Amino acid sequence: MRQTQSSPFAASLARVRGVVDGAALVDVSLGVARGEIVTLLGTGGPGAVLAVLAGFGRVAQGEVAVGGMVLNRTPPYRRGLGVVPRRLALFPHLDVAEHARFAPGVTPARGEAVLQRLGLAAFAGRMPRALSPELQVRVALARALGPAPALLLLDDPLASVPAPQRATLKALLRALCAEDGIAMLHATDDPASAVGLSDRIGVMQSGRLLQIDDVRTLYERPVAAAVAGALGPVNRLAGTKLDQEDDIARIRLAGGVTVSARCIDVIADGAACVVTIRPERIAVAAGAPEELGEGAMAARLIEALFEGKHTRLRFALGAAAPEIVVFRPGALAVPRAGAMSLAWQPHHALAFLPEAA
Repeated sequence: MRQTQSSPFAASLARVRGVVDGAALVDVSLGVARGEIVTLLGTGGPGAVLAVLAGFGRVAQGEVAVGGMVLNRTPPYRRGLGVVPRRLALFPHLDVAEHARFAPGVTPARGEAVLQRLGLAAFAGRMPRALSPELQVRVALARALGPAPALLLLDDPLASVPAPQRATLKALLRALCAEDGIAMLHATDDPASAVGLSDRIGVMQSGRLLQIDDVRTLYERPVAAAVAGALGPVNRLAGTKLDQEDDIARIRLAGGVTVSARCIDVIADGAACVVTIRPERIAVAAGAPEELGEGAMAARLIEALFEGKHTRLRFALGAAAPEIVVFRPGALAVPRAGAMSLAWQPHHALAFLPEAA
């Protein structure tokens, strides 16, 4: 697992070390600093990490700590954390104001301040079921923030919120963390919920934390093909490494097409590998490959789908070769199906061992 230097583990407000749950998670080590938003992205483990922090999961080995206090044996109600579950679990018999005052010790003044902070003051007397999905998430946040926790745990509550309102909630959460110094750990299996919200994202697969870093680093310098795929569409092309100069290797894909890619793993000549290349990193041109330059390859356009901000182009590299998807700016004319050429800069394509895919 790769840890960034921008948020030192020792300075973290909350941390999880070791084996959290022997059945689901292995070798988890992460920290969340005060005022920072960290998202765990994946299908194997993010929710379980939150459950362990909240006190609803088991720590098989290692420790869970918040504010310097080890909480392995502390019951959930004594941890002082704010928790927003995936299904929100709002109380049907309580109105919005009563949710904000639900936690023991929350005064009416504090509850009113929380409603004002979350833009819910005008809905104080309303029942949550009468509100939109976005406002229901705000109500769940009000209940969690009432006792002024230092750490907020979100188990993918944005999943049911439409995209425009989701962007508004992301801005609100960023402001809460930055201005009030709240640390937030967020779990989701949807990249759209993580990007635009998080200071750092930890990509998980099969219970392991593969890499944790800022979004740009994960997107441009993933340590595994699975990390590359977690942050957006990516072509994965199986092949065999031929040779290498510095960190750039020549790789023969199925069907005999030869491409260049930067090796991330140590791959022996003649060994199987997988090449990843993002659709927007591929250049497209009509005409023969030699007209596009060194490294270009012949391709046949199978399909062109206009999707608004870009057009999705689907190409075949040959009869036995894999298909490849290219994104072209939506403002450009959609090319006609037929023979074309593709090319990419060698350092934009990444080569990994197959087991890293």
